[in-house]
Parts: sequence; structure tokens; C-alpha cells
Amino acid sequence: MVTNTNDLNIGIQEAIYDQQSYYLIGFDPEDEKFDRKFHSIKIKANRPGLTVRTRSGFFGSNESEEPSEPKTRGEQILSALMSPLGKRDLPLRMTPYFFNSSKLGPLVRTLFYFDCSNLTFKDGPNGQKQLNLEIAAFAFDEKGATSDMTANRINLSFNESQYQQVLANGLAYRRDFTLKKPGAYQFRAVLRDSESGLTGSASQFIQVPDLSKKRLAMSGLVLTAPAATDEKNPKAGATRSDVSAPQPGGLPSTPYVRRFSQTGWIQYGAAIYNATTDKKTGKPQVTVQAEIFSDGKPIFKFPAHSLELATGANPEKFDYVGKLRLNNLPAGDYLLHMIVTDGLAKKKYGRADQWMDFSVK
Repeated sequence: MVTNTNDLNIGIQEAIYDQQSYYLIGFDPEDEKFDRKFHSIKIKANRPGLTVRTRSGFFGSNESEEPSEPKTRGEQILSALMSPLGKRDLPLRMTPYFFNSSKLGPLVRTLFYFDCSNLTFKDGPNGQKQLNLEIAAFAFDEKGATSDMTANRINLSFNESQYQQVLANGLAYRRDFTLKKPGAYQFRAVLRDSESGLTGSASQFIQVPDLSKKRLAMSGLVLTAPAATDEKNPKAGATRSDVSAPQPGGLPSTPYVRRFSQTGWIQYGAAIYNATTDKKTGKPQVTVQAEIFSDGKPIFKFPAHSLELATGANPEKFDYVGKLRLNNLPAGDYLLHMIVTDGLAKKKYGRADQWMDFSVK
């Protein structure tokens, strides 16, 4: 439940992050508990102030009825895709975000990051290291129907220098999904190591706006570290925001990982769609504001500022890039919230926002 706000994104975001970690507790029931009846269970935490959310019980079954372990590659991938708890033998990070392509229309670009520490590299010819992976991903719509699905094999070879680099930094992979209609989607993906058979899975929620309604909307929010020259000489401009505040920064970061050190800058950006234009001037009246959240609470709220489009820019779709300096923000996990307000639109249609997580090390 989200109180004192009509912004459902906050509640949805909290629900998603709440499900990304859990404790797995097992116990051995008595033999009579394995009949087909429903058996209630209750878990309490002895530590004051803690509550436990868990299933209310289970239906009994005997060992002969237990499903067998998936054996074929297809069974392993499907089992990982359908697992409610996810598979974590291989670390997999997935970031989907919406944008509108001038050629292909609405797309969800999905960024994958593979931690290579548990992957199996084979010795190849000429001292090469070879890696064979499979990745499958699909999207569920609001009714639970599969909207789009893709499966690919990834076969890579590395020399010794490249091999050491991917062990240290991991691998990035990008895939675009074409969606037939707007709405809420859940994206799920599975990574499989072809040699070891180990799998890892990830899931994320995303809302795809209906741009045909000509209401203010945003693409997904992209975070990265600015180029070193930009950090030393930040530029001001109509569509840039150089705001100074307590921050992370320093370590190289990409939209795939979003991990920053405690000194430096974060560069964030999004496309803005369907801004209303003034009938006299032909220009929109759009403001942008950024906030940083920690543990569900805002810790920094940066001043809103107006955007002025360059001559000839299209108000129906233009890009915004901003930068935040985050001085010595404590290590931890955070959310960046970007809010766009259209001063000429009807009030209930005059606001769009996006969230993206990042971490400070």
C-alpha cells in the first residue's frame, strides 16, 4: 500500500525490489503431513520488530509424485524461466527500458550483464579461451500471455588479455523486443552455460506508455558515468543539468551495471515524448527535476529547471541529458527519480516520471 501519493510507480518499484531477495528455509515434516491435504504453517521471528511474510501452508505429496530434475537443455531453460524464486547459480543482471524507435516503433531495449566468475571457459586453438552460452527471454503482458520471446546462442573466443578482462569486468549483452501494444509487462530471462548446464535467471517489471494518445511520456531512464573530459569541464546547455549535491562517482559505470564510486558524477538521460506546444510560440513549457531515494525515502531533491529546445527541435520527441555530482554519498543502494512536468498540458496528463536503481561502492 502506498499512502499520501497517487504515484503508483513508487509502490510498484518497492514491491519489485522487495521480491529480489529472500530467505529460503526448509524443514522435514512428519510422515502424515505428506497426504494430499492442505497443511498450515506459521513462521515467527524471535527478534523484536521483525515480521515474516511467507506462504500460509502447503499441499502434501509423496516422493513418487515429485517432478524429476530437468535434464535436457530445453527443460533446464524452461524450469529456470518458470521458477517463482529464480535461479542463481549464474549471476545475471537485466535492465529493460522503453523507447520509441523512428523506424520500428515502440521497443523495449533489454540490457544484460553477465558476471563471468562461474562461467566455464574451454581451451581453444592458438591459446584462445572459448565461452558458449545460451540466453532466453520473454515478456508477459497484463493477462499473463507471452507477448514476445527470443532465444540465442552466444559463442565467444578471447585471447589471454581479453580473458582476464572479462573475468574482472564481466560481459554485456543487448536485445530489443518489439511489443504490439502498450501496457504493463514482466520480462524474464535465463542464462545457461552450455558446458556446465548451470543457469541463472532475472525478472523485471516495465510499463510501456501509449504514445498514440499524445500525452506526455518518457522513455526509460539511462544512467552512466560521463566521459572524463565532461567531469573536468561540465557544460551548461538547454538540455543539460549540472547540479552539485552529495554523491557517488568515479568508478567507470555503464547502463548495464550502474555502479559508482563515492566521488564523481552520474549522467542520466531519457527521451521525452508528446510535450504540448504553446500556440503562439510553438515551444513547450517543460521542467525537469531529479530526486535520490534511499530505503524508500527521498534524501536529495534537486531544484526543478526549465528546458528550452533548440531551434528546429521536435517537441513530440526530444532527448534530455543531465548530470548530478554526488559528493561522498555513503556506500549502498539508491534510486534516481526523474520527473518531467508539462506546464501546458491538462493537470492529470502533465506529469511523467521514471526510476532507475544504482549503487555506490
